[in-house]
Amino acid sequence: MRYLVEGSVRKVGKRVRITAQLIEAATGSHVWAERYDRDLEDIFAVQDEVTRSIVAAVPGYVESDVVKASRRKPTESLGAYDHYLRGMAIVNRWRNDDIPQAMAEFESAVKLDPNFARAHAAVGHMHVRVYWQTLAPLALQNANTETELAVRLDGEDSRCLGVRGMCLMLDKKFDAASETFQRGLQLTPDDADLNDMMAYYLLCAGQASEAIERSLKTIRASPLFLPASLRKTMGMAFMMTDSTRRR
Repeated sequence: MRYLVEGSVRKVGKRVRITAQLIEAATGSHVWAERYDRDLEDIFAVQDEVTRSIVAAVPGYVESDVVKASRRKPTESLGAYDHYLRGMAIVNRWRNDDIPQAMAEFESAVKLDPNFARAHAAVGHMHVRVYWQTLAPLALQNANTETELAVRLDGEDSRCLGVRGMCLMLDKKFDAASETFQRGLQLTPDDADLNDMMAYYLLCAGQASEAIERSLKTIRASPLFLPASLRKTMGMAFMMTDSTRRR
């Protein structure tokens, strides 16, 4: 990881102040810093402006794909985006009894903006987690419906592709799952959740050593915020490799 972005967001009434700075990881030196004071309804325009500023600050390092991604707004609805963020905050606690609450937030986001691809993917992800607990065919069917729609709405969103890959894997469509994960990783190679999904796929495909390597990549990509499922994936992968050695 060559650069880090850090910052803060403060909201007062209908105004928002965003501070952002770009730091070179190796030296800790500040490459760029900026402050944005904007009306709240311009929040997505500010996101675009921050991204373009970072691209300009690191010529030759940040590829043009990042600029293109910044122009793809997740949703025009602040209400939908708020529900999505609330849902993600719940999901990141990784407690199974929180799934209905997170599902409700994501479904509210979809109701406000039916074209919000990542919200559809999040609804699909919640159905995947229900399937893991219950093995109910309807849960997997619902997950497939939502993730297929998410990828149709935005086939260049790595999170949508990641959850779609999980559904394909659960359907035992391993080649299609691998291709979908690879497409997502080409877009965001350091995404911790996506690398964790790929590690789990490799484990299920019987590639334990590759699953360990991918899990270690996840740790390097996000050492301070690791998916809760990572320890289970690595533990099972080490057990499989140890069993293979004993034979």
